[in-house]
Amino acid sequence: MNANGADSVHVLDRDTGKVRVLERRCASCIFRTGDPMHLGDTRTRQVIEANLRAGALLTCHATLPYGPHPSFGPAVCAGFWARHRNDVPAGRLAQLFLGIIRIPPPDPDDDHWQEASMPHDPGDTSGGKSEADSATRRGRRIRLLFISDSHTRLQPGALGTITGVDSQGILRVKWDDGSRLGLLSDQDEFEILDQPPDTSSTG
Repeated sequence: MNANGADSVHVLDRDTGKVRVLERRCASCIFRTGDPMHLGDTRTRQVIEANLRAGALLTCHATLPYGPHPSFGPAVCAGFWARHRNDVPAGRLAQLFLGIIRIPPPDPDDDHWQEASMPHDPGDTSGGKSEADSATRRGRRIRLLFISDSHTRLQPGALGTITGVDSQGILRVKWDDGSRLGLLSDQDEFEILDQPPDTSSTG
């Protein structure tokens, strides 16, 4: 993420004229738990609030011209887009008039690291595809940390039980309050609370 706050970097796709938005958070996204960029809570809030005050979309640090992938082209942070796209004029303009184009993060190795680490870390909240496609999630308890659906009654802290993953990769959950709303692993944030149920034979 751009630690300098609001950024005026051009994020329009040259071919389509649409706003480039990462389809999922990069491995060091400041919207992930654990502070992967080691900014600290205060600095992280400053970065986000600076963009909100400026009415700007936050550009992913990995896509900046002076970042690790200078030829990739600037793109909007997936975490900022999921949480704040309706909070800034630039986000509303993109949705109403310009349109958006979703693109993968520039470094696929980031995702390989992320996915490989997840099955051994029940407290991880990044929700990558590798674990989402595994039956080991079924029956595990889950706590909601953030949801991108602004119309749901679910609130952060809601508890539920994972019932499966559908063909589109949506995590299906039976929430304790009766809701059946699924989660998007690239936009929603959650915490797996327990290990997979023991399905080994008892003899």
